[in-house]
Amino acid sequence: MTAINVTFRYGGELAAASMRRLADVLAIYGLRKLRVDEAATAITIEYDATRMDNDMVAAILRNCGLQIGEQVEISILA
Repeated sequence: MTAINVTFRYGGELAAASMRRLADVLAIYGLRKLRVDEAATAITIEYDATRMDNDMVAAILRNCGLQIGEQVEISILA
């Protein structure tokens, strides 16, 4: 397994429905951790790079109702 942390900026405010959908995201095989920084309007998600890539992660977040913008940071975890 290759663990990756990727951070995306998102637009707008997080609606209650989006937060509920985000709570269910970790049930998706390959997604491991999720952290929302509302002050920075950024979301960081840890995923298994052998199962998915950044584009797939962004699509999952969009399906939760987030307006995903630029990718801010990416790092490989040891």
